[in-house]
Amino acid sequence: LITSVVFEAPSHVQTIGAQMFGGNSIRTLNIPASVTSIGDNAFGWQQTLTDIDTQTALTSVNFESGSNLTRLDGAAFMANQSLTSITLPSSLVTLGSAVFDGDLNLSEITFLGNEPALVTVGSPPASNTFRGLPSTARANVAWNAIGFAVDGSGKWNGLTVVRGQDP
Repeated sequence: LITSVVFEAPSHVQTIGAQMFGGNSIRTLNIPASVTSIGDNAFGWQQTLTDIDTQTALTSVNFESGSNLTRLDGAAFMANQSLTSITLPSSLVTLGSAVFDGDLNLSEITFLGNEPALVTVGSPPASNTFRGLPSTARANVAWNAIGFAVDGSGKWNGLTVVRGQDP
């Protein structure tokens, strides 16, 4: 199992492909600014070395300053139960289906930019990007962020929106 991924500076990696590092034991990720897309299940199912039935290894994901990330594909960070928060770069345009599905303790997602498009699945189309997150999970967005329209319960796709934050 892979326990560490290091992108040496200056990185020119633009795409992290589908299933590239899924099912390993990576604890901390630092994604270089050069990365524009992260593929399906690229970092899903990170597990501890002592208990392969419990996905608890990944605790931190950091996007380098000046990130050019525009797309996170389906299940990119799926089933990482120790991930409690993540800050998504302002360059993000699209979130795939099930990106954070099953991240049972992911309670805070900070969006540095505007609302990304969510990939929908099924009939009628629905987004399952945030399925399996705690009911108290929130989306922190800047007061002037475009989008993130809430429903009658103050939620956007199941996340409580907290506006006015200065992410």
